[in-house]
Amino acid sequence: MSKQQLIIQNMISILKKNDRTCIWYGDIELIEQCASLSNLPLQHPQKTIATILNALDHSNNFKKGYITSDINGTPRKYRCFTLKY
Repeated sequence: MSKQQLIIQNMISILKKNDRTCIWYGDIELIEQCASLSNLPLQHPQKTIATILNALDHSNNFKKGYITSDINGTPRKYRCFTLKY
């Protein structure tokens, strides 16, 4: 199993275990849990988040969307992935 497939399978398990259907940039606890289960090396949190979300971006098990927000007048978009059933 590739690292990407391992991340995807671990995230699916984590979401189901927590009765969740989606994950986004701000779910750092779940992302760190997935990184740990996937044996990712210790790195800067932004790099860990990007690694996990990039893997989900290439998965047929997740649908990609965005959460939009306004930070000090600057619009921002954050990737959000919803588990397909």
